[in-house]
Amino acid sequence: MTQNRLLSRPTLIAAGVIAAFLAIICMPLVAKAASVTLQWDANVPAPQGYRVFVRKADTAYDYTQPDWQAARPPVP
Repeated sequence: MTQNRLLSRPTLIAAGVIAAFLAIICMPLVAKAASVTLQWDANVPAPQGYRVFVRKADTAYDYTQPDWQAARPPVP
């Protein structure tokens, strides 16, 4: 006895992939903006300056080479 199939397995897989792709493309993407304010108490005694250090992932900070330094932080 043979079984009649309406759709073959590869056709069903392709239809599923296309349906998933369309669902992702048609899904609305929502982005939300936020406002952030940073504040901290003054240091006593005042610091002599500020430094920013940057490093790549899985590497150590090089404290002899700051990426940015200044006597005062920039004022917006």
